Amino acid sequence: MFAVLSSNRLSPVVDGTEIERVKLRLLHLVEHSEQRSYHALANLGLWHYRFGSPAQGREIYRIAVDAARKSHSNEAAAFAAVFAAREAVLAGDTESAEDLALARALAEKAKSKACAFYVRKLDALAVAPDKENLILSPESAATFVGDVAKKREMKVSRTKTGYVITLVNDSGK
Repeated sequence: MFAVLSSNRLSPVVDGTEIERVKLRLLHLVEHSEQRSYHALANLGLWHYRFGSPAQGREIYRIAVDAARKSHSNEAAAFAAVFAAREAVLAGDTESAEDLALARALAEKAKSKACAFYVRKLDALAVAPDKENLILSPESAATFVGDVAKKREMKVSRTKTGYVITLVNDSGK
């Protein structure tokens, strides 16, 4: 459901019945799921940001983040916070900076590289919301990958006592 809701493929004018069906399914999952209902809650928060009330979406996302944290699901809490921040930024929410700070903190706590990657995208989006399509597109991923180890060349030399491996830096030395 997350992918469908995030994709912007559903139009309230054309897909009203499907949009309502998704909401009812999410409500059912929240009410009848004993474990990990925070996933359904987060998706319901997304639904409200996109098709209902952004204020209600924000509150439901906060409940989802809290539920994941209480379940000691640090990465799930981080992802919920990241996507809550995304929706807040996209909606032009005045509290989106607060949401982004929480997402950043939870991504660090979870040690999630995927969340950290998406937080970098959201930092860029917060600065340039008019570039939403570019920043959130898969094609921009390389821009936000972050600290990736540079490919290093090795030189192997033989000495009288054995082999020596030398890392060659960018200048060849």
